[in-house]
Amino acid sequence: MAKIRSPRYPAIGLGEAVERARAVYENDFTNEVPKEVVAEHMGYSGLNGASLGVISAVSKYGLLTGGVAGMRITPRALSILANELGDDERANAVREAAQEPALFQELFESFPNGASDQAIRSHLITKRGFLPKAVPSVIRAFRDTETFLKAETPELTESDGESGGEVISTTPTDDTVSPDIQRGQETSATSELTGARARRAPDAISLAAQTGPELHFAGNELRLGGIIRNLAEAERVIDLITAIKGFLPSPAPEGDSHAEASPSDPYSEEEVR
Repeated sequence: MAKIRSPRYPAIGLGEAVERARAVYENDFTNEVPKEVVAEHMGYSGLNGASLGVISAVSKYGLLTGGVAGMRITPRALSILANELGDDERANAVREAAQEPALFQELFESFPNGASDQAIRSHLITKRGFLPKAVPSVIRAFRDTETFLKAETPELTESDGESGGEVISTTPTDDTVSPDIQRGQETSATSELTGARARRAPDAISLAAQTGPELHFAGNELRLGGIIRNLAEAERVIDLITAIKGFLPSPAPEGDSHAEASPSDPYSEEEVR
């Protein structure tokens, strides 16, 4: 009788995987080295069950590539390791790595507002066919990944700095929803922003979701980040830009591009980033 196995998943969380990748990078940078050397850089005496499991996990996050003959750090890992916390390239790489394992992407999408360990356990056993004894290690790895992702991409608090702006999420709250929502009817993120604009133009707006692209508006500047993976996300971006474009300053008249910017408009030319 064939042995029943649980679906594959990373044996460690993303936070630990990044540190393992860092150990390889600090010893051999982006050079291709044998898998056994990779294991030694990670603190193991050689290739064994424990080291192979960790190497496999780091690879599942897209931080290592290659096989037995040779492995190297990936560009995604380099984007995380070589950039400072808060850098857009690093944040995007972390988001991509967190959702690289198909199982973790499924959990993020199935529980966009978070979930208890009991709910995740039920999902893994009933929806994915995991053996009960394997569930605790899956949850530990996912929680580590979730914690690391939140620490590296704090979109909901990024506007609390010099601008003193407010955050408007795509999830409605009591002070941003329209009366229709309060009566239980659905409305789009575009409607929320239109209502916010009618009250006043905020100093800063962050539009973030659990998955997909993000938009941040501050100082007459609209920044876009993340990856568009499907048509629904593309349409969401179009809707959000349409709703927020009224905050942007009008372009300077032709022939006046070198005019000094006024205090109320710190940018004399529109800049697209």
